[in-house]
Amino acid sequence: MRCEKCGSLSHEVKETRRRTGEPNPINKNKSNTPYTYRRRVCSSCGHKFATREYTIPDLIAFGKQGYSQMIDDLMKTL
Repeated sequence: MRCEKCGSLSHEVKETRRRTGEPNPINKNKSNTPYTYRRRVCSSCGHKFATREYTIPDLIAFGKQGYSQMIDDLMKTL
């Protein structure tokens, strides 16, 4: 993972949260795709940034219609 500001590869993970993909009864407009959210801080410049990480098995399990072909194409490139 590169820093968005300086391009350095050295960073520190400050917080990790896992979203399971369970339906949210409060906000029904959000997607239910499972992902891992990480807050990071660059060791070189101190810039703070966040990432969302999706795994192929989670996306396959999520199984949205119309995306199955795209996931199959992604699996061929790995």
